Amino acid sequence: MIYLKNTLILFIMLNLVACGGGGSSSISTVSEDVITWTNGIYDPWVLTTSGATSSTNSSCTVDVYSQDVWWEKNINGIPTGIKGSLIRTDTEERNEQCPVTETSSSDNTITTSSTSVGTPSTETTSTTEVRVSLNDAGSTLTNTYITYTDTTTTATTTTVTAITTTTKTFSNGSITTTVAEPVTTIATSDAVTTATREELTNTVVTPNVASTSDVNSTSSTSTDSDPVVSTTDTNVTRTTADANGSTVFNVYTIYTDTSTVTTTTITTAITTRTTTLTDGSSSSEVVASSATSSSNDTVTVSTRETLISTNTVANVASTSDSDSTSSSASSGTTVVTTTNTTEDRTSTDDNGSTVVKTYVVYTDTTTTPVTTTTTVTTTRTTLWTDNTASSEVINVSSSDSISNTVTTATREELTNTVVTPNVASTSTIYKNERTANTESELISELYGTNSDTITVGTDADGNPIQQAVTLYYYSWHKVISNTVLKDKYTRTTYTDGSVVDVLVTADIETITSPTKTYLLDPWGGKKTTTQRVPVGETFIGNPVAPDDSGGSSGVYTYSQRSANHDTDNYNISGYYNSDYLGTPTNVTSNNPIDFETTEAENGAVLVTYANHAYARGWTGKGSTALILDTGIDQDHPEFAGKVKYLWDAGYSTPYEDENGHGTHVAGIVSANKDDVGIHGVAFDTDLAIAKIGEANGISLSGARSALNWAKQYDDIVVANLSANTNYSSSYKNAMTNKGNGVFTNDHAIYGGANYYNLTTAKSWKDVIPDELVLVVAAGNSSNDYVQNPATFASATDANGDLELDGRMLVAGNWNTSTQTIDGAKSGHVCKDYTTQCNDTYKTSDFYILAPGTNINSTYNDGGYKKMSGTSMAAPVVTAGVSIVHQMWPYMKGKNIAQVLLQTANKDLSNYSVTTHGQGLLDLDKATQPVGELGISLTGRTGTTATISGGMSISGVDDDVIASLSSVSAIDDFDRDFKVDLTSMIKQNNNLMPLQDAYKKGDSWGAMLSNLDVKTLDDFSIGLNNKERFLIGYSQLIAGTALELNLNYSKNKTNPWVDVSGVWGNVNSVSTIDSNLTWTNDNFWMQGGVMAINTDLTSGLLSDISNLYSVYATTGWEEDNWRIYAGTKPKLIKGDIEFNLPSNVDENGVMHYSKHKTQVKNETTSFVGGSWHKEMNDYSLMTDGIVDSSGEHHTSIVINKKF
Repeated sequence: MIYLKNTLILFIMLNLVACGGGGSSSISTVSEDVITWTNGIYDPWVLTTSGATSSTNSSCTVDVYSQDVWWEKNINGIPTGIKGSLIRTDTEERNEQCPVTETSSSDNTITTSSTSVGTPSTETTSTTEVRVSLNDAGSTLTNTYITYTDTTTTATTTTVTAITTTTKTFSNGSITTTVAEPVTTIATSDAVTTATREELTNTVVTPNVASTSDVNSTSSTSTDSDPVVSTTDTNVTRTTADANGSTVFNVYTIYTDTSTVTTTTITTAITTRTTTLTDGSSSSEVVASSATSSSNDTVTVSTRETLISTNTVANVASTSDSDSTSSSASSGTTVVTTTNTTEDRTSTDDNGSTVVKTYVVYTDTTTTPVTTTTTVTTTRTTLWTDNTASSEVINVSSSDSISNTVTTATREELTNTVVTPNVASTSTIYKNERTANTESELISELYGTNSDTITVGTDADGNPIQQAVTLYYYSWHKVISNTVLKDKYTRTTYTDGSVVDVLVTADIETITSPTKTYLLDPWGGKKTTTQRVPVGETFIGNPVAPDDSGGSSGVYTYSQRSANHDTDNYNISGYYNSDYLGTPTNVTSNNPIDFETTEAENGAVLVTYANHAYARGWTGKGSTALILDTGIDQDHPEFAGKVKYLWDAGYSTPYEDENGHGTHVAGIVSANKDDVGIHGVAFDTDLAIAKIGEANGISLSGARSALNWAKQYDDIVVANLSANTNYSSSYKNAMTNKGNGVFTNDHAIYGGANYYNLTTAKSWKDVIPDELVLVVAAGNSSNDYVQNPATFASATDANGDLELDGRMLVAGNWNTSTQTIDGAKSGHVCKDYTTQCNDTYKTSDFYILAPGTNINSTYNDGGYKKMSGTSMAAPVVTAGVSIVHQMWPYMKGKNIAQVLLQTANKDLSNYSVTTHGQGLLDLDKATQPVGELGISLTGRTGTTATISGGMSISGVDDDVIASLSSVSAIDDFDRDFKVDLTSMIKQNNNLMPLQDAYKKGDSWGAMLSNLDVKTLDDFSIGLNNKERFLIGYSQLIAGTALELNLNYSKNKTNPWVDVSGVWGNVNSVSTIDSNLTWTNDNFWMQGGVMAINTDLTSGLLSDISNLYSVYATTGWEEDNWRIYAGTKPKLIKGDIEFNLPSNVDENGVMHYSKHKTQVKNETTSFVGGSWHKEMNDYSLMTDGIVDSSGEHHTSIVINKKF
């Protein structure tokens, strides 16, 4: 053993020196000691654990022993017993103790039987039978037989005895055997045997017809009749024109001669039958005779004609008409009529007063009728083709016209005179002087800045994340003005001396004395506010005024967030490359920071991170939101091109907003992004306006009617209702807080399972369009529960299913300044309460917060205004629905609602689901994948595969790699996103490993099987299991220097394509390798072909065709040396096919694209050599090989013979 170790070390050193680089090498001997370390010292086994669980049987316990193995120091190859470092610690289990349990049980039953036979008895019966057959000649042979039947009956009695032995085996190896009592059964049966015998008593022979044949013969005669000729005639007039243009009429007689010849044919048919009998005799007879007659007419027709008359008629060459007119007049009886009018004539007298005189003016009208008779005579002149002419009067007409000759004369009569005094002079006077005090709104003054940090969240380790902010400090004051007021009048003095004063302007300020009055905190200082703005922000929003409580208040804006996409290389048109997705917005920048503009500072856009959605092309384009409110200011510039549909509820102004509330709500959703004022959260969303109220409130029944109207428009995907029912004090007083956000109500009418005002969720269900999401305000009352109709969000039917299908969202108001909720919270009024609330769903399941305090939006008359309330929070959520719907128009409404709920931000101060519901709307998260993206191999809603694994491949086309850069993956809501999978592809043109110690006749297929192959005569075999084996055969071809080598192997390795995870899985690989080797003394050449078939469980890779390759090797062998060179298998044929999810259509169906490419590899050559030596009981082999890619391998093998 020591000699073996020393020899191994020596040859390893020799090989390392020989392989140390290019050029020659040499070995030098030194006198210094050679120190080596071998695996030589084993410590005694030590008990480390008692009673541990067995690794092979979990029901048993074992004692665990361990043994340390150390390196042993050797000097000049001689072990010294000195320990070096610890190599490893070996462990083994001993003393297995297992509980005794029954492991198996079996029953073995042995039966014995005996029989006894009684005395047999016989009974005989007979029957007569006639049997008919044919003899050799074919005649009928009738034989009569008597058949006798002898029936013998023997009684047999059988006795059966059964003994059952039960054997049980226990876990400790013991076996028990139990023998049951014998069981005996007795059965009796009769054994019946029958024997028959027969006797021939009579025979009759009757000859039969052996064959018959019929012969048919026919004859016919024909005769023709004499021709029969008939003639008919007719006159025909033919019209032509002569050279002068006159009409020439020629009359012809046309004769038609018809000749008919009748041919009569008589045909006679005779059938003769010959019959041959079985006794050799025959006979003939006529069995049928018939005669038929047929006639055929042959008709010939000829025509001839004769001219019998000619007539020429002159035609009209031209005509012309001329009119002559004459007239006469007569006068009728003259008529005189008189009319009158009253006329006022105004003048001024010497005093300057107005004098009005009234006159009656008479008009006398004389009318004389005059009748004028006009006669018109029409004469026609005709020129004929024979150059003659003629004239005639063809028409005479007369008409009367009556006109009046009118003359007028006027006369007048003065009937009245009125004198009116006029204004003599006017002047301005002031009256009613008084004093008034006025107070302005709160006015802010920026008086200083500072730097600070705020905590905006926690990292993965729970450490706080700090945001640098700039603090802007404001003081607040009001302007108090003491004003002297007067009323302005105009005084008028008339010509009669009277005076009249008229009020022109009331409350005219004549003297104003303004003074500043600062708000003071409880300690006497100025009341201040501090606005925190993230460092780097250039815009400072308007500060929020302090509330009525003491001390200072803080203004919270928002925390910046990094984009989750590549802002420099993000390409909307490339990412959303499906015809079925919604239309993305081509935005000017993909960086969310570029959307943090003055126009975006409406108090909601940046808090909900809508700017992150904009940066990815999500702006609500293609969606329409229905605003159920007080109408809209249609002329406001922010709504130019926005209003798509209008619903008329019958108001005097059917659409115009008389209140301002509806205009404000609509602006929060979709005010234009035009660098003016503010823009909406979903600024590309279209609007449908339903005016359901005015200054005195909103009609919920009108809201339901408008929803029903909206069913006709598929693009209306969300409706906003910023209105509630105000609860009566009696209803609120009947409310009981059960804790944990649950309330019950025992109101006599509306309590229990009823809803307020006895309305039901079904009344809303019946009118809400399919897939529309209805967003309602939670209510502004400071209650822990919401107001109707928000309570219907959790209502269920008799089967426990949601009445509104989860498509009602309840919007609460998140105050970004105080970081608290203003208005109703997410508590639930339970409808089925015993000792706990048994409702299937709760209000908090559908409650989502959005900014609703000091929201700046559009207002009437083209203006802007800040307003607060859940009415302002609801349209922020409505805009969120539009944004999500833009890219996935196939999404169900309930799923869009769930996306917003599940992605809402719960990182809120003192968050509780019973107070804050699902959290604060987050449009950045809502437009990112929810859950882990997966690849769908069976359709969008099918099972998905995790994006894992990879593919190693020996060369593939670049266009296929490009297609893998945009593959559809879906999230938990079956929404498709594009992912780049190119990083999971590893291309390597040299995947085929090197073959060790290559020798004549070697097979690459055998090398790939990686088995220990044994040979027997011409056969070789390697076996691991049924999925990994090799069978080979070699045979010299007679009369040649060629040797044929064939082998078939099966394993799980494809040398050119390897996949895992979502790409698929290689189940097995079958390889057929054949090669021919030519030998000439010590020199040999080899060429081979290899075919590989792959059994694949498909994934993104759907198919691997058969892969064909060729290889060649040449070598020289002499004594102990072998040198060889060749090429690795070179692929010549074979494809792979990818089946890649490409897009989801408008019905939510996943589509796939197939990409096929040829598998390729580069030609890789190799060179190598080996040397072996036999030494007494040992043999030594060294081998080295290197290929053109730089891959290399060396080995030294020492074998000891035993």
